[in-house]
This record gives sequence, structure tokens and C-alpha cells, in this order.
Amino acid sequence: MRHYDVIVLGGNLASLFCGAVLAKRGFRILLIGHDYLSPTYTVGEYRLPRLPFTFIGARSPITNRLLSELRLTQPLRRLVSFPNPAFQFVLPGHRLDFFRDNAGLEKEIEREFPKVKRPIEDFHRNTTRISKQLDSVLEKDLVWPPASFWERREFARACARHQSERAGQMHDLLAEFPEDHPFRLAVHFPAYFSDGIGPDEITALRLSRHYVNWRQGSLAIEGGLTALHQLLLDKIRSHSGAIQLNARAGSILVQRGVACGIRLDGSDDEIGSNFVVAGIELSDLLDLLPERAEFEELFERVGEPQRSHYRYALNLVVAAPGFPDAMKQNLFYLRNKRGPNTAENVLLIQSERIDNRRFRISLQALLPRRQIEDVEGYIDTVRESLLESLRELLPFLDDHLLLVDSPNDGCVPRVDRGEGSTPVEESWKRGPKTMSCTYAYPVTSALGLCAVPIYTPVRKLLLCNAQVAPGLGMEGLLLTAWSTARLITRSDPSKERMCKGLWTKVEI
Repeated sequence: MRHYDVIVLGGNLASLFCGAVLAKRGFRILLIGHDYLSPTYTVGEYRLPRLPFTFIGARSPITNRLLSELRLTQPLRRLVSFPNPAFQFVLPGHRLDFFRDNAGLEKEIEREFPKVKRPIEDFHRNTTRISKQLDSVLEKDLVWPPASFWERREFARACARHQSERAGQMHDLLAEFPEDHPFRLAVHFPAYFSDGIGPDEITALRLSRHYVNWRQGSLAIEGGLTALHQLLLDKIRSHSGAIQLNARAGSILVQRGVACGIRLDGSDDEIGSNFVVAGIELSDLLDLLPERAEFEELFERVGEPQRSHYRYALNLVVAAPGFPDAMKQNLFYLRNKRGPNTAENVLLIQSERIDNRRFRISLQALLPRRQIEDVEGYIDTVRESLLESLRELLPFLDDHLLLVDSPNDGCVPRVDRGEGSTPVEESWKRGPKTMSCTYAYPVTSALGLCAVPIYTPVRKLLLCNAQVAPGLGMEGLLLTAWSTARLITRSDPSKERMCKGLWTKVEI
């Protein structure tokens, strides 16, 4: 009972999908939460998200492959809806709704940008072609990023007809638009908030992929990310997997360069395993290892990830009269097109009706690392700065505001209009340390979409987190989960034969 085939650390989507697939294939799985935070938290009577969530990449071949093997297509289909328009872009003087159908989007372009209709049509034609080329690569059962000789050869053959260069660079798809043209800015915004490499290093391939995924492959899940997490946890349990979300690893056991288990934090309890899958950030993983020296060679080859931006969330509850009818479920807001692409100037705003009287509005902003880490007291000013930006979009916000809270700044919730007491969760679940990050990567691979390899210098210790395929955002998490599960399955020929033919191409 103290030994498992695979121990999975962390509770992000990549590790949950990986654990569910391996459990489905017959591996004995133990999932350790390791500082796991539920995707939502409670303030008074309200359930609020830690970060605005939209399932991106629902049309991707890797999504269809995972959901089909796990038999989650039908359960998920009952929970999803496809917002139309997929998203809305607003800046002073302009508003553009990005409809899923071409006819609806053409009407918006005729209304807002009739003089650049042809360049916009060319852009959509090019992004569709590039995305289909990438789909043809994702349809193949490959390891992302490839590491061994045979993996690199398979990958090179699959990408032989792809137009992008090795680093994912290609001609500027928006070359005909001025640098400050609203449409150019609108196209970049989905990548700013979806990409894991940071807003200043977007390549043409990643730009086109995020845009297509947002416009055609984004969906809303009833219950949000919590519902998706619960589906995956139930799937692990249904295949006899063990789950300890409140447990934490104190160290990873390594013998002769091979990971052989973990020691639980705060005790001498040791649990053995054939593989350890780390769904946590690389910096946190290093803290669990006996020594860092083994990773120095890896960092010399691919570089060590450096934080570039923090994802800050702010939640509001407003009375229905203060919510405009024209505001869509997913909205990108630019306060000043000559300002920076971070902080209070650029916002992702997600809204949802709570009941007939109230709406929830959730904001996400990218905060520069230097501001957070080097400027004392900066985090305490962010909440008011974002509210000031939102007031320009919603002029009567203060008259209808019921609740304001952020899980990321450690400040107490603000309650207006006599909403009553607002008890909050434990302090360790709130504050700047709970923010997720985007990273700068010195070296990228696999069409510029991947960064850190799944293989680590410690044998049988595999990485399965957002740093493996950051250029694809959420789609990259699913791709990482599939690649990690593939590597572990290959170690057991009997299970590899069993998993063949388990999935068919069924779309949501």
C-alpha cells in the first residue's frame, strides 16, 4: 500500500489530465495536491474564481484525443456553452464583437473598420491555414518537446510541411496595419492572456493559434474550472487512483540518480513509486531535490525560466442595473492604446449572471515582475488602479457595486450597500504568493511552442506543468499531459498495447 506506479505532484490541468489518463490505462496513481488551491474561493455567500477561466482549444486534436480516451466528451458536453460572440474588444472610440461565424464578424468589420476589410480578410485566411497546418502536426502521436533521437526524427517528419521556421517565426500577419491600429491590438490581446511566455515575445505562429482558439475553440463550462477539476478527480478515483489533495511532498527520494518516491512534508512517511510526475513549477521542484547540481547542465542547454509577469485577479459583484446589456461574457479592454500592455491599461474582463439581481465581474491583469518584487507597496495599489480603469468602461459602477475582492493582494474584501459579513478563507490561501506567472525562456523548441523538456536530469522524474509547452497556453497543458502519459506508458509494453485504439475522434 505504500508503493505506486506513478506519484503525481500538483493539481493543475496538466497533472490532473496526466493522472486520469494513466489511471485509465491501468497504472496505480497517487495524486498529491502539494499546495493545491481550489479554482474558486468563498467570500460571504459568493463563490468567486481565483482567475477568470475560459476553456480554450476545444477544437484542438489533442483535446479531442484526451476527452475521448477518458470518456469525458458526453459529461462535458452537458456542461458547456459556446458564447457568441466569442469575445469582445473595447477601447476608447471602438467596440468590436468577434463572432464565431464569418457572416457576423463581417458585419462588425463593415461597421467598425470598412477601410481595412480586405487586409482583415487576408489575415483570417492566413490564420486559418496556419492553424490547420498545426492541427495536422498535433493529430500525430508525438512527444512535445522531442528529446531523444527517434522523437526528434518523428517530430521533424511531422513538421516537414509546416510553413513556420524552427522558432515559430514567419512573416508578420498584420504587416498591412499600423502599429497602433485597433484591429492589430485586438488580435494580440487573446495571446497576451493565454500565452505562458509573456506579452513581449509573441511569435506569428502563437499569435495566430491563440486567436483561432479564442474565436472558434473557446467555450464556457457551467461551474467553471472547478467543475472540470472535479470531473478529472472523479475519473482518477473511478480507476482506483488515490488522491490526497491536502498532502504536500517534503522531498523527492532519489537513489543513484533515479527518482524512487517522495517523503511527505512534516513527517518521515515515505511513499515509493516507479515514476514521479512533477506538475509544479521548476523552481518549486528544485526545492524538493537533494541537490541542484544535476540541473545545471540542463539550464546551460535550455536556460533557466525567469518570471516576467504575474497574473492578478479582481472580483466584483454588481447589481443588475449597473451592468450594461452590450457587455459580453469575455471582453478585452484597452484603456489607452499608447500605454503599456500590462497592469491597469489592459484587462481581460469576464462576466456572469448570479441571479436576476446581481452579476459577477472578474478581471485579470498582467503585472510586471519588477513592479511586484522591487516596488514596496505596489501590490496594495493595484486594486484601486483596476477599479479606476473599470470606471471608465462602466461609468455608474460605484452606484451599483456590492462586493470587491482579490485573492492575490491580501487586502480584506470591500463590501458596499449593507451586504453583511464576509468571512474569508485562511490567510495562506490569499496574497501575492498565490499568483501564477508567465515566464521568459532563453531557448524555445518545437516550433517555438515548447521550453523546458519533460525529461529531467533525474531519471524517472518527469515534468508536467505549464513550463513545458507555454506557447500554447491551455492547449499546451493538455499536450504536455498527453506527452507525459505517453512516455510512462511506453515503459510498460502491456499497457501500451492496451491503450491503442481507446479513443476515437469525437468533438465537443
